[in-house]
Amino acid sequence: ARAIVHALFYVYGVAAFLLVVAATGSTIMHIDEFWRTCASAPRTCKELYLYSDADELTDPGPLSELIAARKSTESSREGCDIAEVRWKDSRHCAHLVDERDEYLDALRGFIV
Repeated sequence: ARAIVHALFYVYGVAAFLLVVAATGSTIMHIDEFWRTCASAPRTCKELYLYSDADELTDPGPLSELIAARKSTESSREGCDIAEVRWKDSRHCAHLVDERDEYLDALRGFIV
């Protein structure tokens, strides 16, 4: 299970980076442009957002707005559902440690 989680993080990071480069033609982007690009990207696959109100690096407000925007965007393919889990007290990138069972359940539900 640990190897799967690490692989998913790697794939997600690479995909996010490539999305930014493809949308802008550059690796340098202003934060507002980043959020707009993510919100307007075509929905071509399932999306899972795992985040927390206690995250010191990622503001849950803009992320919550992004998720709402993504959910309101029509999908080009069937099965492109958007799921989210929002914790109250989980630390940045520590959801597997802080909320292990719920985190793994969300991943399993997403993968299946």
